Amino acid sequence: VNALDNTANNFWLTGVQLELGSTATSFEKRPISVETGLCERYYEYHGATKTLGFPCPSTPGYAALFWLPCRAKKRATPTFNWQIGSQVNVASYSTESITDDGASIQVVGTAKTNTTFTVSQVSFSAEL
Repeated sequence: VNALDNTANNFWLTGVQLELGSTATSFEKRPISVETGLCERYYEYHGATKTLGFPCPSTPGYAALFWLPCRAKKRATPTFNWQIGSQVNVASYSTESITDDGASIQVVGTAKTNTTFTVSQVSFSAEL
C-alpha cells in the first residue's frame, strides 16, 4: 500500500533521534518543561493582554518605563515586537531597550490623571 499516494493521507513518525556519525546513543527523553525552556531560548510569544498604568503627577507628559521580561534568557539579543491595545491618557509609547532577558518600554501620559494601557502580542525572537 502506498501511504503517500494522496494528499489526504497522514503519515506520523515519532520516537526518532538523528545522530551525528555512525554510532547510535540511547534515546533521550526530556520533560516537556526542559524542551519548552530550550525552545524559548530562540522564540517566545505572549498573546495574553496585560493592563499597566501609572499615576501622573501635576505635570502632563510624565513618562514611565515598564520592564517586559523573557521567560527564558535568549541565546542572543532578540528582535522584540509588541502591540499596545486600549489606552487612556497615553501621549506616546516606544521601545527603550532590548536585552537577552527582556525589553523595556516607555509610555508618556497626556494628563494630570492616571494613565492606563494594555500590552498584548509580545514576542521575542532570537532565531538563527
